[in-house]
Amino acid sequence: MTFTQKITCPDKPGLYSGFFRLAHGSDSIEFGEKVYIDLLVEEPEAENKKQLLLRSQQMVEKFEMNEGLNQSFEIDSVKSNE
Repeated sequence: MTFTQKITCPDKPGLYSGFFRLAHGSDSIEFGEKVYIDLLVEEPEAENKKQLLLRSQQMVEKFEMNEGLNQSFEIDSVKSNE
């Protein structure tokens, strides 16, 4: 059996652990083995930090140019390593 679970990693760097277990029915009766997961969230690399800071600065400049914050805008995105 194969299944996929989307996981959102924490923003703060560190080691995170957890487990999942399949469940069935309205009573959520657990069955099967537990599936353990270890996540290592690392600090962004220096170059990536520079890109993130640049994007943040671009956003601030866009807000400063507009009178209100209810206007939409687009900036260039940075491709992640996912």
